[in-house]
Amino acid sequence: MTTLYAKLQVRRDTAENWATANPVLAEGEIGYVTDTKAEKIGDGVSAWNDLLTRPSQEQLLAVQEAAQTAQRDASESADLSAEWAEGTEPGGSGTKSAKEHALDAKTYSDALGGAAELQTLASDAEDAEA
Repeated sequence: MTTLYAKLQVRRDTAENWATANPVLAEGEIGYVTDTKAEKIGDGVSAWNDLLTRPSQEQLLAVQEAAQTAQRDASESADLSAEWAEGTEPGGSGTKSAKEHALDAKTYSDALGGAAELQTLASDAEDAEA
């Protein structure tokens, strides 16, 4: 059995040179950007500037890391919100929870409504005496 060896040569240049030359790559031809490590694959029709860029490994890893950080931050924020709603954070023990503040507001509102009702009854009583 005969083994054949071949060397694959990929077309390559800097981002600035690619953008300036704006060549049409043959269908399936790979163009490599040496300074950003990105790639584009030709379709035989579209000019370089119109082709989609395949991100480099470093770019993919950076996006993955950013997504994981955002997910972790969102989770920590949700945990802090839950703790605050239960009154354990940010003020620690003794701090009223959001639920307790809402109940206090309702109680105050009910008390004001009751006071207004009493005031109306008193006013009606004064009118009846007059």
